[in-house]
Amino acid sequence: MNADHVEAYFKAMSGKETTKLAEHLSESVVLLSPVFPEPFEGRETVVKILSGLLATIDSLDVNLTFASG
Repeated sequence: MNADHVEAYFKAMSGKETTKLAEHLSESVVLLSPVFPEPFEGRETVVKILSGLLATIDSLDVNLTFASG
């Protein structure tokens, strides 16, 4: 994974662009939640969950920086 990939993922999240968001998720992604006891598995399922979450938020501005080595 590189910074370009992570930045594009957060840009898609901030823009509520679920189609572009899906491009950055593994087919076998697993989403764990402190609210639900069972994990959500698979790209299609996780995109549905994130789409529902993003639909309830007026705006989202992700400003994270990752550094390594």
